[in-house]
Amino acid sequence: MKNDLTSLLAGAYGCHAAYDGACGRTHFFKDENRRYAVKNTSFTLVEKQSFQKRVRQLQRHRIHAAVIPESGRNHEWLHFAAAPDRYVYVMPVVGDSRQAQPDAALDMLGRFHRYTMRQNALSEGAITRYESERKAAVAAYNQKLEKLLYEEERQHYIRPSGYVFLTNHPLLQAMMKRGRDAFQSWLSYLQSRGYQRRGWIHGYYEPDHILVDHKNVARLINWEKSRYGHPLEDLTSYLRRMAESPEAVTAEGAGWLGAYEQRFELLREEKELLRAMVLSPTPAVAEAERLLRNPRIEEHERTKALELLFLRCQRRMQWIDHALPEMY
Repeated sequence: MKNDLTSLLAGAYGCHAAYDGACGRTHFFKDENRRYAVKNTSFTLVEKQSFQKRVRQLQRHRIHAAVIPESGRNHEWLHFAAAPDRYVYVMPVVGDSRQAQPDAALDMLGRFHRYTMRQNALSEGAITRYESERKAAVAAYNQKLEKLLYEEERQHYIRPSGYVFLTNHPLLQAMMKRGRDAFQSWLSYLQSRGYQRRGWIHGYYEPDHILVDHKNVARLINWEKSRYGHPLEDLTSYLRRMAESPEAVTAEGAGWLGAYEQRFELLREEKELLRAMVLSPTPAVAEAERLLRNPRIEEHERTKALELLFLRCQRRMQWIDHALPEMY
């Protein structure tokens, strides 16, 4: 169908689409065989007219749409954007989370676009007033939608506060295995959700999780330089260049992350120490950090510094492990 947004998107992104009339959702598949596994894949006349009407509304208001696949997950998201590089509406078209309700998101999207139809009746003198009303409507819509996506955000360990929680999450594991394509997909997902605009995307891979706040990254870089001679900024610059030009870094990408992972085969206590130092910039931590930087440190001094840090940071580390995921 000429105006079928689903067909256009499926063709543009090399995937197959099927509409499930039983649940009212559109499924996007990489494998054509899975398309036919969806029950009731045909559009009814009413559903087709309703869908095409929504497509025309989107096109009339210059709304761009894109399917952004998520690595390591069994579904994809349909992103509606007011501009190609600025995503305003995010509507899950397929999902298995009980908290994220795609149908409710669809209803809100329809109500919002009915509201924007008023633009056609506005005179030139009312455009300024309309713009302020539109911004308020967008803010209200995004606030409601954020609630619907609450569980999905938690599952991805991505926090609205600006933290990025890099873990041995399946998404990261898939990224490690699949190389630059998975890296690009993961970065595109983060950037489309606005995290590059809110602050730098920081973090690096190591077997256990580490929570890095962008405000404390400089401390981690300095500590890592002194201990390993291989700064964290090498990886962050690698990620940025990967996002800008994947082909330019293909050669250095092969095996690079594996070597970086081996470099962080630390003892458990040193991993916990690293996490504590990033998140607990107290005088005791600073003193222990200074001692541990000294290549001539005696073994009993090293043990004493570690014991001091563990005593001071035990509760903090428990909070990181258990309380933080429950706070958002």
